[in-house]
Amino acid sequence: MTKASTATTKNNTIIAEEAAHFGALADDWWNPKGSSAMLHRLNPVRLRFIRDALDAHFGTDRTSRSPLVQRRVLDVGCGAGLLCEPFARLGGMVTGVDAATENIAAARAHAAASGLIIHYHSGELSELAQGTYDIVSSMEVIEHVADPADFLAQLIGRLAPDGLLLLSTPNRTAASKLFLVEAAERLGQVPRARMTGTVLSRLLRWRRCWQIRA
Repeated sequence: MTKASTATTKNNTIIAEEAAHFGALADDWWNPKGSSAMLHRLNPVRLRFIRDALDAHFGTDRTSRSPLVQRRVLDVGCGAGLLCEPFARLGGMVTGVDAATENIAAARAHAAASGLIIHYHSGELSELAQGTYDIVSSMEVIEHVADPADFLAQLIGRLAPDGLLLLSTPNRTAASKLFLVEAAERLGQVPRARMTGTVLSRLLRWRRCWQIRA
């Protein structure tokens, strides 16, 4: 896609209950067999999709191991850094933002242990120092914010000219509803989503963003 406490005021998108839910998983976030196992299984698929999008948008060499050198990357709703770290290994100058302070603490600790330089911020995206990024990503996050339209506007506002916006949210197809959405929600792994892929598509059209479906 390319550029074209419970929130109660403008630019506040965090829902305190959801931040608390995900923050409680922080200590187990990097355990591939723990409460975030689904994310670990999903991550290789997301990374292939992201790499294809990067190469297509920026015209980078598909064989390059460092296609993000000199590019600024922002991952919003980064959790404990499951995407931030691959972005950094691809050469990006990475900033991660998450609502839960526990997740940011876990992300910083894991990055330090891995020898990676990643800048992390806990709190609202609107509280992050002003600046734009070549790549803005937010994976499986927009369905859990208080105001999806405002959240999307903030993401777009962080894009540099000719920047790349990467968003994902679960489809409400029968298969997705059964195996991803309902299973995860009913098992308590994620709170109930507040929007669907259909709503996201409408928001993107409203913002005149191109969409890449996968």
